Amino acid sequence: MNQSNEFRSETEEHMSESQTPNASSKASKNLLPWILAGVFLVIYLGTVNRWVNLLNLVQISKIAQWDWKPAMMEPVNFLVTLPFRGLADDSIAIALNIVNAVLGALTIGLLGRAIQLLPQNRTHEQRVRSQDDSGAGILQAPNSWIPVVLGATAFGLQLSFWEHATSFTGEMVNLFLFAYIVRGILEFRAQRPQTTSWLYKVCFAFGLAITNNWGMFGFFPIFVAALISVLGLRFFSVKLLLMMAGCGVAGLAFYLVAPLSASMVFEVQDSFGELLTTYMGTQRSNFGGFPKYILLICGLTSLSPLLFLSIKWPSSTGEANAAGSKLSQFLFHLIHLLFLAVCLVVVFDPAFSPRELSKSAPLLTLYFLGALCIGYFAGYCVLVFSPDQRPQPSWKRSSPLKKALDGLMPWVLLLLVVGVPAGLIYKNVGFVTARNAGLLKMYADKLKSDLGEGPQTIFSEDSLTLILLESVLDEEPTDQQSKLLVHHQLMAFPEYQAIASQRYGDRWVELSEEALSVEPINPLILNQQFQALVGAAPAHFLHLMLDYRFEQFTPNLNGLSYEIINNRPDFSRNAEPENVASSDKNWKDMRDDIDRLALYCEKEIPEAMIVGNYFSAALNALGVEMQKLNELQAAATYFFWALELNPDNQSADLNLQFNEVLNLGMELDKLQEDSVKVFNSFNRAQLMMVNGPVDEIHYRTLLGKNLANTEVGMLRQAIPQFQRALDLQPNNYQALAGMLQVMLQAGDMEKATELLTQLKSSFSSEEDTTLGQRQELFELEAWLLLGLKQYAEAESLLNSALEEFPRNSKFLDALYNTYNASGQHQKALNVATRQLEVDSKNAQALLNQATSHILMEQYDQAIAPLDQALTISTNRLAFINRTARINKAIALLRGGKLESARDEYLKLKEDLPTLHKIDYGLAQVYDQLGNVEEALQSYQAYFSKAPANLRQSEEFKQAQIRAQELAGGNSP
Repeated sequence: MNQSNEFRSETEEHMSESQTPNASSKASKNLLPWILAGVFLVIYLGTVNRWVNLLNLVQISKIAQWDWKPAMMEPVNFLVTLPFRGLADDSIAIALNIVNAVLGALTIGLLGRAIQLLPQNRTHEQRVRSQDDSGAGILQAPNSWIPVVLGATAFGLQLSFWEHATSFTGEMVNLFLFAYIVRGILEFRAQRPQTTSWLYKVCFAFGLAITNNWGMFGFFPIFVAALISVLGLRFFSVKLLLMMAGCGVAGLAFYLVAPLSASMVFEVQDSFGELLTTYMGTQRSNFGGFPKYILLICGLTSLSPLLFLSIKWPSSTGEANAAGSKLSQFLFHLIHLLFLAVCLVVVFDPAFSPRELSKSAPLLTLYFLGALCIGYFAGYCVLVFSPDQRPQPSWKRSSPLKKALDGLMPWVLLLLVVGVPAGLIYKNVGFVTARNAGLLKMYADKLKSDLGEGPQTIFSEDSLTLILLESVLDEEPTDQQSKLLVHHQLMAFPEYQAIASQRYGDRWVELSEEALSVEPINPLILNQQFQALVGAAPAHFLHLMLDYRFEQFTPNLNGLSYEIINNRPDFSRNAEPENVASSDKNWKDMRDDIDRLALYCEKEIPEAMIVGNYFSAALNALGVEMQKLNELQAAATYFFWALELNPDNQSADLNLQFNEVLNLGMELDKLQEDSVKVFNSFNRAQLMMVNGPVDEIHYRTLLGKNLANTEVGMLRQAIPQFQRALDLQPNNYQALAGMLQVMLQAGDMEKATELLTQLKSSFSSEEDTTLGQRQELFELEAWLLLGLKQYAEAESLLNSALEEFPRNSKFLDALYNTYNASGQHQKALNVATRQLEVDSKNAQALLNQATSHILMEQYDQAIAPLDQALTISTNRLAFINRTARINKAIALLRGGKLESARDEYLKLKEDLPTLHKIDYGLAQVYDQLGNVEEALQSYQAYFSKAPANLRQSEEFKQAQIRAQELAGGNSP
């Protein structure tokens, strides 16, 4: 009963206040937040992002379904964006960005209203100066507009908020809900009517906000504390608690929207329960994984002042004398002024601001609370630092310092109201407009133009390039339907294969269920799929790659992409001259865009730096092609442009230095040390993909050797590296030796003989060779003699070499192969034993020993060295590993251990499904085991996989005869 009367009297008091002569003045003050919202709406619409940038690309790509992988959206974001999904893809981004600007402006209005409602009755001096008779402590001073304007402009023009207010990132939805909750709590506190509708609304909004923003978990204790603060003991009313909890649960029910959106709109195949668990688990991991030290530091400038202003300080400080009282009062003033200063500094993003500390989350809620504190502390200054007209006893009159502050503070506040927004605009407007200037669109349009029209298969290692290309292809449905976009790296995962098959239908080369059952998918199967996709339509790669898949193809520079063509007979890696001329013209036409982009890169605009990196790699590649055509001045220009856009482009930097060497006729060895340093400091494949190729003699030679000596032996990609070095310096020993080694591996003995002659003639006498060069010359000549089947000459040369270098493992390996090739298996076994005496962990020597035992029909003795070799070489696709496993299967088969041989062959087939000799071995095993059906299936697989040059061999003919016998005389 008493409680009801209390609420009635407060309501009547509130109603009587609204009927006072100042009602119109209060009404105009209440409009101020929404006037500010209108002003900021104009600002945000004037600087709105008209397409996508790095901030909103993830959200827009989900909504427009540019990304390859369907994904759940936050429930409120999904509902907000649902009406826009029917728009044309090129309209979705701008439409959502405009809606986002409206939400940003409304958030400013909510902030302004919240600042108006802040209690300016926390300290004794505030209470005695307050003109608010309602007891809520609402600021009623004539300058009460200053805190609202200062707080709103400081927040609205802060860089992170401005960015997210002009690009739909989902953050503005979260912040709008947060601002509504803060405003709702303050409205209830100020009005305290009998109805509790504001409490129910904020509880529902908080539950809703949690479903959309994992960061709200951290605000739950603060939310509860705020409710206890405004309700007092009423908070513990069971009925009220149940009602508030019910509203919160109603908001939490929107968790169900996330899995529904994934299953109904994005067609994710997981069950509803799995999707819900995944979404909630992602929220939990994001919240738990966020660095707590960042929250601690940022909380010092947002949560700490908020805690300070929430305390209602007592009227008495406990001091017994006037001096102590004045000191306490001075400290209160100082703390308020310091908090105001710190909160204002934070919006300019110093090193301790949320923007600088957190790169994974914008932490706009902390900026919002900081702005709320700015409004409170500015209101404190308006109220407390003003002349007190009340009569004061002489002992309590203001000090000269206080009087000076009273006179100065209004001017300081006015200066802040003008200076803070002016400073923020000066600092941030250029950055925001640059981010929203469509730089990613410029890249995407350029890429689309370079690719041209018609059906194409486009590969990339980078999701961003594919999403951007997809976005501009969506503008023209014919282009979208004719182009197949493939994430090269993700091809190894069955999930990606399933989505690509569903998306592209018959255009996608599907894999068998057996192949898809293994993750990651077997590289040899992926190579077959890659070749099939390249052969089905003109193909392009968006990066220059060093990859075993390119052994069958040549990347041909085409602007921002590389056309994939069949290898030329001469192994050339030079771009077509017409492509170089076309790229040269196109880039020169973009000179103004490049200059503008370089300016933005200097200002560290994220989109500019991303596009600058892509352009830099392409410009560097064109410079290399120009340099190979001896267009040195044009090449230097492109290297310079590449460095303008990306000063960290090591490839362009080294190329520009070498360009100067060529242009001035300096010693070609001048950059050897720098080249070796770059080669050893970076991942070669990554450097080429990100920065483009390097055109310098020593780097190319080192790269050629690296490619030739990989386990898969990328010989066709190594040859152009050596050839370019030899074009520049015909007697370059390292390049000649590297090219000779490649020709020996490729079996081109005529070219190898020519190179060996040239290599020897590059020395005027034997004394000119170093010890290492002499050993290398011995080895190369021995392998050449072996390739020419001149076994006696090879044996004599190697024995002579071993007399001088008795522990040289390469000489021993060559001698082993010489004896083996000439049928002297016991001698070969002796050499393998000698190799193991030199190095007992030599996997190749163990493989040699086992091979000799097999050739001598000592099958049981071959198993132990093969097992030992497999413990040393553990890469299942490496040459030694797979050869050892094949030889082990052969030894088991020929040794009569059929079940063990079968198991070994089946394991091999999982890793090497395309290798015909495995099916041949399996056919023999099943035949001897009496499994006719399995034997016939294996023979059929062998016939289909055997290369053309094997079909006339005795092995193939005998297999055909045996298969006919097993089939009852029918042809296989």
